[in-house]
Amino acid sequence: MYRKIIIVLTILLAASTVWAAEYQAGVHYIEIPNPIAIDAKKGQTGEVWVFFKYTCPACYQLHPSLEAWQAQADSGVVIREMPVFQPEIYSKAFYAAEMLKLDNAFHLGIYQSIHQNKKPLRKLEEFAELALAQGVDPDNFLNMANSFTVSTKMKQAVRWAGQAQVPGTPFIVVNGKYLLSGKMVGSNAGMLDVADYLLAQDSLMTME
Repeated sequence: MYRKIIIVLTILLAASTVWAAEYQAGVHYIEIPNPIAIDAKKGQTGEVWVFFKYTCPACYQLHPSLEAWQAQADSGVVIREMPVFQPEIYSKAFYAAEMLKLDNAFHLGIYQSIHQNKKPLRKLEEFAELALAQGVDPDNFLNMANSFTVSTKMKQAVRWAGQAQVPGTPFIVVNGKYLLSGKMVGSNAGMLDVADYLLAQDSLMTME
């Protein structure tokens, strides 16, 4: 019995050692020189910021993997998508949809219009039409898109992108300390594996 326990523990230790060696600072992720303080809530163990833009082909390709990853994420991890480096109306539309609790169909509709149909959306009214398909009154959508709350969220995303020295999209920041690039791990979807690793290694441990 004891021999079996020792064997199992040895295997687990070896697995964790391989994982730790697999992702290294400066190779698979960057340690942000001036970490950004996270205003964590009770029970929160991690925070992930996903910087993206609708017009980015790589962001469009990553979107399905990101949705699946968010669905299985630990309940203690807060994941925030942040639209940056794109025309202002796209960021307004994203945050309006977030405030109005529109589902993934809204965002997928934007991506498909741009990347499949080759028809970039150029007016907020066009985004409002997508919202109407989910039962949101177009005027309500437009009012939210032009609200102070949405403007504040947009400015915050730009500020955090600057503080983390985010150079483009898609990029991920974990716990305000680590910057992840798909190029560093060989694929954009691979960033999600690195994010999981860093979340496991660096918990916010907010228990108060």
